[in-house]
Amino acid sequence: MILARQSPSTGPTSPDIWGLHEEDTGAIQHPAACPRTRKAAPIDVVPDFDPLTARTSCLTRCGTAKPEFIKTRDDRAATPALPDRMPHAAQVNLRGGRLHPAEADGHSNFKTTANKF
Repeated sequence: MILARQSPSTGPTSPDIWGLHEEDTGAIQHPAACPRTRKAAPIDVVPDFDPLTARTSCLTRCGTAKPEFIKTRDDRAATPALPDRMPHAAQVNLRGGRLHPAEADGHSNFKTTANKF
């Protein structure tokens, strides 16, 4: 770490934050620490970054291999849970925030295909 800059705490609920420039990667790490409790947390970090190849590891921190992670992600994406109000909200959004025109009874009704979702 060549260059470091500190933004000191501004009060009891504000942490100290450092910007630490890593010359090898060009990245800036941002650890934040509470001066009172002396606890710290990293912000905007790139885990498993290899400066020699300029790539991250294909393993996650919990040990999941990349192919297994991709399969899990794709399986979840193939069968997304549709929120109850999603079809209704989409109709309002697609109409620029306007409801459907009122029916004969004076009410605006949402129109959803019965066997689609």
